[in-house]
Amino acid sequence: MAYASRGGSSRGGSGRSAGGGGGGANTTAYAVAGILVVLVVVLFLVLGKKKPVTPLPPPVVPASPPVVPPPPKAGAKPYPTITEAMLNEGRNLVRTFDKDAATADRLVSESVKAKGTGDETTQQAKLREARGLYTNIKNQWNDFIDRLPTGNGYETEDVAKHYFPRESGQVQKYLKNLAAMKTDQK
Repeated sequence: MAYASRGGSSRGGSGRSAGGGGGGANTTAYAVAGILVVLVVVLFLVLGKKKPVTPLPPPVVPASPPVVPPPPKAGAKPYPTITEAMLNEGRNLVRTFDKDAATADRLVSESVKAKGTGDETTQQAKLREARGLYTNIKNQWNDFIDRLPTGNGYETEDVAKHYFPRESGQVQKYLKNLAAMKTDQK
């Protein structure tokens, strides 16, 4: 009995068909891999380009609303009214004090250094100059609040604290510095 061999053909091959068709799967894999490589390269080129950065416009900062004094307590008499020009004048006046107060603060610091080195003459000269600046601030503020209206039981100082709370506080800080200097000045 003639049986054909188990895994071969009558020609004695290895079981594959003739004609050289065994490389089709490899060719397809190489083609797909090539396409993927091209796509990846294109993707990196497209995403890798730097786009021109447009600067953002500066943020819009709304102007701070004017300080509106609190309304009088229920049952309290209303404060005398003052004009917008008077409000602006008081606020601008206190802004001018900042430079003089900074100079006075610097002079007080210099006087402390002079005292530490034993130079009493320089110390007293610096204190006199600082005291003059603080006194000038006090006098200008007092002259301003003396022009404020009074009425309904409110004095000018009350009106100043009502309409100029921040400014009055700033001037009070300067006056405390003036009072503190009196102990060192001769």
